[in-house]
Amino acid sequence: MLHGQSDPPLTPTGRRQARAAAEALAALPVAALYASDLRRARATAALAARRLGLEVQCLKELRERHFGAWEGTAVSELARREPEALAALWGDAAFAPPGGESMDALGVRVLEAVDGLVTRHRGGTVAVFGHGGAHRAVLGRVLGLGPAALLRLALDPGHAAVVRCFPDGAADVAALNLPPAAWG
Repeated sequence: MLHGQSDPPLTPTGRRQARAAAEALAALPVAALYASDLRRARATAALAARRLGLEVQCLKELRERHFGAWEGTAVSELARREPEALAALWGDAAFAPPGGESMDALGVRVLEAVDGLVTRHRGGTVAVFGHGGAHRAVLGRVLGLGPAALLRLALDPGHAAVVRCFPDGAADVAALNLPPAAWG
């Protein structure tokens, strides 16, 4: 299923992962918590906020890609019904589903927001709760990967991608798919 902004609630597994993330973040010097304003990210961040005594600051710019008319549609259905368009969804950064958003547009939106967070919290540790597409946009910039390559990055729910930003503007990916037990 393509769940961009249709945003189903957290599953029992998602709630367990969120609790584990909250506990793991408690061992870190987190200065601020940000989340997409969509339900799953907000709910996950809220558990961490309670544990850390911080407020969650929600940003709509951190939302998942909007799949337009394809929201909630099974990928297998799209593969049967519109195979060429589905191939473009995964391989053409400029392609947008009907009424939806391209990877290019998602990247611009997310990266502008993240740039603002880096500037605002220079030298601090910030936790960002978002979605696969948004996280891939950040990782793509740091790693110099295009949208087609980004879709080959497996991002495990409830795990962290650690991006370090340096005073000279450089950044690196220090960890990918880091389980909560290894965060401290």
